[in-house]
Amino acid sequence: MQERYIEFTSLITSLYRLIQKIKSTEMKEIGLKGNQVQCLYYLFYEEEGINAKNLSNLCNEDKAAISRTLKDLERKDYVYLVRKEEKIYKNLYRLTEKGKEKGKYISEKIQLIFEKAGDSLNPIWRNNLYKSLHLIEQNLKNIEKEVN
Repeated sequence: MQERYIEFTSLITSLYRLIQKIKSTEMKEIGLKGNQVQCLYYLFYEEEGINAKNLSNLCNEDKAAISRTLKDLERKDYVYLVRKEEKIYKNLYRLTEKGKEKGKYISEKIQLIFEKAGDSLNPIWRNNLYKSLHLIEQNLKNIEKEVN
């Protein structure tokens, strides 16, 4: 059991760090940070716009961090405020034309990287991998509820 724990946590941590390093290196070229990349990526696929609350769920980040990121992206003319709400986290944002260009670039980069990363996986293995990860995530969420 100890070997499984060590192998699992080491692999997950290594994958996360590698993704962060690749993201950081690739996006430095275009002057963006990790949270900005995530926000632009999700906004690219949400043509009707998205708010900080929903973005925070998609990015697994807190709403305050996402709100700051959206403000940074607004200053850089990548996003604009569509509709101001009473609660700031519900303000609706969309990509500007400049933001759409960056979003497309980011989306294409991510697609290329994931194609290379999963190149040796056949579709059945990939499907089983994701099913397994989702099951493990759900089990860990259940355990978290029990201990809290």
